[in-house]
Amino acid sequence: MDRQQQIRAYIVESFLLGQDNGFSNTDSLLEAGVIDSTGVMEVIGFLEKTFAIEVNDSDLVPENLDTIQNIAKFVARVLARSSGQAGPIESQPSDDASPASNIGLAEHGGLEEGHRDLLGRGTADLGGSIR
Repeated sequence: MDRQQQIRAYIVESFLLGQDNGFSNTDSLLEAGVIDSTGVMEVIGFLEKTFAIEVNDSDLVPENLDTIQNIAKFVARVLARSSGQAGPIESQPSDDASPASNIGLAEHGGLEEGHRDLLGRGTADLGGSIR
């Protein structure tokens, strides 16, 4: 199973009760109502645990986390950086980014202050290193 399939399988199982509604890997997860700001934090916990990466606060931008395709590309960049294959990570919207990828997460209910704190407490048992 490739990275995009792993991410999609997690999102379908965790947020759609295992019922894939046929959304595209380039559809905005926030705009489609698949996840909300708390769901974004759950996805981050999954990414950190599954791919052994650390997601920094500066990485919390729609270009990295708004679509399955963007999430998979983001994970690839983080893994490349951690293995020394690339320079610093920058937000890089995909060439075919949907208009929703230009919408700030705050406009979708936000990543209000405290969400990362809540996630850090809620995923302590997952071994996540959320700051």
